[in-house]
Amino acid sequence: MQIHRQVSVLVVVATALGSGACWADPSSDDAAIRAALAYITKAYVAKDAKAAMAPYSASVVTFDIMPPLQAVGFERNLETTQTVLDATVGPFTVDYSDINITVDHNHAYGRYIVHVAGKLKDGRQIDMLERTTDVWQKIKGKWLIVHEHNSVPIDMVTGKANMKAPMGGVAVPFEPPNGG
Repeated sequence: MQIHRQVSVLVVVATALGSGACWADPSSDDAAIRAALAYITKAYVAKDAKAAMAPYSASVVTFDIMPPLQAVGFERNLETTQTVLDATVGPFTVDYSDINITVDHNHAYGRYIVHVAGKLKDGRQIDMLERTTDVWQKIKGKWLIVHEHNSVPIDMVTGKANMKAPMGGVAVPFEPPNGG
């Protein structure tokens, strides 16, 4: 009987892993969220927008680095993700680093640095770092992103985005042009 239970558990785990839903039920909340981030990374490499959006809730709200100012709902965010992937040729990567996750019951927040790299159809290369903060909610036993905020620092003098800002260190003071 004990062997039968162990085999049953292994079959359930193997089925979950084989279904692509491996981020759905790891043993700890932190591990589940980290697995979801790994799942998103793999989905971007595969250029599968629907899979990349799987860990997002139906009512997700995002503040992204490109227009619009906010995107509300799964379908709208899926359209944006598909548009980004459709604009690229060849390999496209999204890698998470400096992952920090805090879990409190059915809510969590994560903050990370995301490296995005690829080539646009017009030949321009994308190679940038962005800051991402996600609010996660455990919905029906699954950790899903309910709010995401992506940003890049700006150069206070030029007003332009700094896609290659250094990690850590001291903030550069604002110095207006012409001493003014």
